[in-house]
Amino acid sequence: TCDPSNVRHIFTSNFANYPKGDEFAVIFDVLGNGIFNADGKSWRRQRVKAQMLMSGPRFRTFSARCSHDKVKESLLPFFAHAADEGRTCNLHDIFLRLTFDVTSILLFGVDTGCLSTSLPTVPFARAMDDAMETLLLRHITPMALWKLMNRLEIGQEKKMAAARKTIDSFVSTTIAKRRADKIKEGISDSADMLSSVICGEDDGYSSDDVFLRDTTVNLLLAGRDTTGAALSWFFYLLLRNPRVEQKILDELAQIVSSKKASDYGGMVTFDASELGNMVYLHAALSECLRLYPSVPFEHKAVVADDVLPSGHEVKAGDKILVFNYSMGRMESVWGKDCMEFRPERWVSKSG
Repeated sequence: TCDPSNVRHIFTSNFANYPKGDEFAVIFDVLGNGIFNADGKSWRRQRVKAQMLMSGPRFRTFSARCSHDKVKESLLPFFAHAADEGRTCNLHDIFLRLTFDVTSILLFGVDTGCLSTSLPTVPFARAMDDAMETLLLRHITPMALWKLMNRLEIGQEKKMAAARKTIDSFVSTTIAKRRADKIKEGISDSADMLSSVICGEDDGYSSDDVFLRDTTVNLLLAGRDTTGAALSWFFYLLLRNPRVEQKILDELAQIVSSKKASDYGGMVTFDASELGNMVYLHAALSECLRLYPSVPFEHKAVVADDVLPSGHEVKAGDKILVFNYSMGRMESVWGKDCMEFRPERWVSKSG
């Protein structure tokens, strides 16, 4: 379904009747019992914990600083180097490298170094790519078949087995190091999420290594792929719509005039606080996510028989696919220009 009334019913009005379901957890087994696979009380507990950590001023400041520093120290130098050599580059790959590095720093306190001028192959990042590719193929492969391939470790599932070992090794090593650092010298000054959770154990909140592994891997997926995909589509749309690009440049020019250009071809970096009032930039990002949502569809299971607002009956055990991609392109919702990239639709007199 992509009917907005059905979506509201499934995600809000009768939320308890539509968990992700057992099949979802089977497909996404590499994510363990993290928030992506969790339902009910476990999902709520993890959501509250993640929100508490992420919404705190300390982590928000750390996040803004890490993003700014990574752009200044890695992204701009890479673009300057590519420009000097006159070579093209795959922006989608670059943005995924950027978001992988930033998210790894925020979660683990570790800069994986994916985004350097040599574009190195980082085993941990490569493993995440292989795992995500396998998860996609599992959606179009009969479950009995991919489970057999998984058991025999053949085909794409062989990649998954190797990827899982690499992911688990990196995360377990990092967790062990953080625990050792806490014992030896303390990590109270570290603002990354893993350190914050481990330090929080002193307040009576205990976390075993499996929980820490599942939580961080889930949030790494959430932080890297969604933001990387959004940035890729955003610049794709700007290239196809120079009018929008110019309006964003005009809006940014007000800030640029008061800033000192870096050594990288006159490029500048922005602090998060400087971009908060960029109404048109915000609108353009919203319009990008409407046309190309980072999560194009979602799984839901049915617990008890129900009738959707559209009149369709669903039975216990049914599976529902909710297509955010389609909902963002419905003429009945967005008007006759629903297929156009028009940020102005998000702007009102109040902002």
